[in-house]
Amino acid sequence: MTTAPHAAPVVILSAVPEERERLGAMVAEPQDRTMAGTVVRVGTLDGIPVAIAACGIGTIAAAAVTAVQAIALGRQVTILQMSFGS
Repeated sequence: MTTAPHAAPVVILSAVPEERERLGAMVAEPQDRTMAGTVVRVGTLDGIPVAIAACGIGTIAAAAVTAVQAIALGRQVTILQMSFGS
């Protein structure tokens, strides 16, 4: 599988660091970067650019990390935070 040059990575947020480390171990050419206080592992999975970070448990934690990373990268993003169940 080939990807377009400079393709934006797929961002994978895990609830806990252990999940991030397990998935991060599968990343080809991994590089850990600290962005806005969060360690982000970047590389590729099956040729697809990825960025993996632990964000904490809950959708609010995920939205907060996403927003902070977008600001740190100077990117505009839309965050849709939803919750299902009771």
